[in-house]
Amino acid sequence: MSLKKDTSPRKKFRQAIRDASGINLTDLQIDNAWNAMLGQMPVHRFEFLKQLKEKYKLFLLSNTNIIHWQAFIKYFDETYGTGNFENLFEGVYYSFETGMRKPDMEIYELVLEENFLNPHETIFVDDNEQNILGATLTGIHSHLHLPETDIEKYFHVLVNNYNNIN
Repeated sequence: MSLKKDTSPRKKFRQAIRDASGINLTDLQIDNAWNAMLGQMPVHRFEFLKQLKEKYKLFLLSNTNIIHWQAFIKYFDETYGTGNFENLFEGVYYSFETGMRKPDMEIYELVLEENFLNPHETIFVDDNEQNILGATLTGIHSHLHLPETDIEKYFHVLVNNYNNIN
């Protein structure tokens, strides 16, 4: 009986970390270090998303790998209840599932097409300028959100500006 080599994305990612560092780290050490960069979502942000969902169609588009995804889903399930995070959104798009990443135009086009969204009636908010450019090139109204700004106030100004344009 021959043993199959595990070629899963997790294994490949972890091996790349080992190769780059030259250190024989365990999977758990790598996962813990990788997930240490994940922040937490304050309750007011979670509540804000729930309020937005009542009025708008929300979609999540995230450049993430399965290791991060497992960690933040676990965090949200433990903090806000099982299944409550992804239920905030009409659709969720993770790069590790789609095989596409922001800022490539194809990922924005996928979200628009699968959900019958008009790019001129869609607002994309991100904290990365390159991701903003990718969305803008598809015709989506795009806005850079700086982490130090208050997202709740920022969003209301953004929507008001958008409504005044249209």
